[in-house]
Amino acid sequence: MISDYCSRHPVKTNSTSSFTEDYVNFLSISAVPDSLTLAEIAEATRKDKVLCSVINALSQNKWHNQSVQNSAIYQQYRALADELTSVKINDNYVVLRGSRLCIPESMRS
Repeated sequence: MISDYCSRHPVKTNSTSSFTEDYVNFLSISAVPDSLTLAEIAEATRKDKVLCSVINALSQNKWHNQSVQNSAIYQQYRALADELTSVKINDNYVVLRGSRLCIPESMRS
């Protein structure tokens, strides 16, 4: 009996979570406006109290225990909780709503 090549060299498949992480990373990179860098947005997000609370709420799934939970802006993010995700960029995070970046208040004009 002769073994065929495919039985001895199975095709490696990427796990779904790896594909999902790669896609979210792609979205975060491609959603950056031309006038900014992703690192600048991540740094401004780190300094934004509301977005930091949103990131904590997303990671812990506890929207009611945040320090800025009475903020009107925070409540708007909370209403969109099912559409939000956070992405780690170097040592900081950014927030995505679908395929769009959430720009920190300090960077809005």
